[in-house]
Amino acid sequence: MFQYFAVPELTKTFLAALIGILTLVGIMTRPFRWNEAVIAMAGAGVLLLLGLVAPADAFITLARDWNTFLFFLGMMGISALAEAAGLFDWLAVQSARLAGRT
Repeated sequence: MFQYFAVPELTKTFLAALIGILTLVGIMTRPFRWNEAVIAMAGAGVLLLLGLVAPADAFITLARDWNTFLFFLGMMGISALAEAAGLFDWLAVQSARLAGRT
């Protein structure tokens, strides 16, 4: 969108930072119980739709940093499995027990 209008680079940078911050806040707060991946994809989609990030640049970055991408993908998979297995609930109960709360 911004490729059709003359917008100062500082404004583009501010918008990209604002979208990034809002995306991170959305991931941390999970409004409406949305999945973190949906919120992250929405933030990325807004950046692409507004023309703040070129699709080619996004693909090149993903291809260049594939190992980091796969690392985070694996960590999210392990976290989802641990949550489904009840590990975090069990750890919370153990922490409360050790703290003398139960």
